[in-house]
Amino acid sequence: MTEVSARKYLISNAKTNFIRVGVSALANLVLTPFIIRSIGLDKYSYVALTSFFISFSSLFDLGLSKSLVYLLNERSVDFYRKNQYLTGQGIMVLIICSLIMGGGVVALVAGFPVLGQSLPETDSYYTIVVMASFLVLILTVFDQYLCSILESFFLLHHVNHGLTLKIMMLNILYVINLFTWNSLSFYVFSSVIAIAVATAYYMYMIHRFVRWEISIPSWEVVKTLVKQGFHFFRFSVLNSIYSVLPRLTVIYMGPNLASIGIVDVVEKLSMSVINLCASLFRPLFSLSCHSPHKVAKKLFTVMLLNGGVGLLFVGVMVVFNDTITDYFFQKASVDLVFVGQILMVNAVASCFLLMSQPLSFYLQGEGKTNRLSMVFLANIVLFVLLYLSMAEVFHLNILMSLALCNVFISAFFWGTLFYLSKKTSIIRLRG
Repeated sequence: MTEVSARKYLISNAKTNFIRVGVSALANLVLTPFIIRSIGLDKYSYVALTSFFISFSSLFDLGLSKSLVYLLNERSVDFYRKNQYLTGQGIMVLIICSLIMGGGVVALVAGFPVLGQSLPETDSYYTIVVMASFLVLILTVFDQYLCSILESFFLLHHVNHGLTLKIMMLNILYVINLFTWNSLSFYVFSSVIAIAVATAYYMYMIHRFVRWEISIPSWEVVKTLVKQGFHFFRFSVLNSIYSVLPRLTVIYMGPNLASIGIVDVVEKLSMSVINLCASLFRPLFSLSCHSPHKVAKKLFTVMLLNGGVGLLFVGVMVVFNDTITDYFFQKASVDLVFVGQILMVNAVASCFLLMSQPLSFYLQGEGKTNRLSMVFLANIVLFVLLYLSMAEVFHLNILMSLALCNVFISAFFWGTLFYLSKKTSIIRLRG
C-alpha cells in the first residue's frame, strides 16, 4: 500500500465509520427515551440484556477475526496460503457457533442462571430473553469473521455499510413496534433480525469483491492460526471482561432491573461519543499491520484531538445535566439528581477512554497483544479491588461505585497505553 493509497484508505473508511456510528448515536438519542416511557424502565432492561450479549462476542470469537486481519496482511503470505487461512478460520467459527448453540440449550434445560439474579428464571420473559441473547451471540461471532475477511482485503467501508444497515434495520423495527404492538418480545428479537440482515449483506459483498477459494488448511497453517489466534484470544478475553465488568456487576449484584436500564442509558451516551471518535481511527488497526511508520508519526496528534473532544463532552454533561436526565428518565421512578451525578462521573471516564482508542488500535496492529493483555489483566484486578473498597468498605451505592471505578480504571488504562505506544513509536522511528 503506497503512502497515497494508505491516506485514502484511512480517510474513506473514517467517513463511513463516522456515518455508521453517527446513525447509531442519533437513533439511541431519539428512540431510547420513547421506548422507556412506552414499556417502562424495568422492561427496557430486558432489551438491554439482549444487546449486552454482543459485548461477549469477542470472547467467543477466540481472537480469530483480528488474527485473520493480521495474518493476511503479512507481506510474505501468498494467494494459496490466504485461501487456507480463510477456510481454516471459517471452519473454526462454524464449530464455535455450534458449541454456543448447544451451550444455550443446555443452560435452559439445566436452569443455569445465565442472566443472574436481576431476571429470575420464574419470570415469564426469561426463556425469550435467553433464546434471543444466544442467537444474537452466534450471529455476532459469525459476523465478526465475515467482517475480518472484508477488512483483510481493505474493504472496511463495506463493513461500515453493513453495520449501518444493521443499525437502521434495528431502529426501523423498534419504530414499527413502538407504534403498533408495543411488544417486549418483538423488541428483544429485533436484534436477531437486524443482525441476520447484516450477515446476508456481508456474505454478498464477500462473494462479489473477495477472490478466494476453499482450500483445506495444512497442519502448519492450523498451528499458525492457533498460535496467532491464542495471542489475540488472550487479549480478546481480557478485553471483553474489562469492557463488560460494570454491566456484569449490575446484572449479578444489582438490586433491581431498573439499575440495568440506567447503566445501559449511561453507557449509550458515553459510548456514542467514544465510538464517534474511534470510528475515525478504526482503520488504524489494519493500517498499523501494513504501515506502522506512517501511523506512529500521527499517533499522538490523534490522541490529543480525542482528548479535546472528551473535555467538550464533560462540559456538555455539566451544563445540560438536568435536561439530559429529564429527557431519558422523566417518567421513570428514579432519583434524577443521583442519575445526573452518575452521568457526569462517567463523562470524565470517557475523556480518558477517548485518548486510549487510537493507542489501542495502533498497538494491536503492531502485534503487541501480549503487553495489552497484561494491561487489561491489571485493569480487571484493579477494578475488583476498587469496587470492593467503594461498595463494601465505604458503603457507596452500586452505581456510584461503578462510575468512580470507571474513572480510575480509564485513567490507568490511558496512561499505560500512552507509555507503551510512546516506547514502541520511538523504537520504530529510530529503527
